[in-house]
Amino acid sequence: MARPLFSVDPGPTALRWGWFLWVTWAVVGTGLLGEDRDGSGFALGLVLSAPFWAAWALWPLYRGWAFWTRLRQRENH
Repeated sequence: MARPLFSVDPGPTALRWGWFLWVTWAVVGTGLLGEDRDGSGFALGLVLSAPFWAAWALWPLYRGWAFWTRLRQRENH
């Protein structure tokens, strides 16, 4: 049975893909914004990519929350 995606421990496949996509967007998104910075479309590129950057920032926060929750569960038992 599959685990829920947003559980404390979503499983190794979800974690692998999450970190893979996180690193990929860091490289691709930075490259795209770097190209836009040289031209005149930087503000538009930043606005259009903002949801992806928000998701990029939320992934480590989510993993930190999961680690903290697991740590608290171990302390309570």
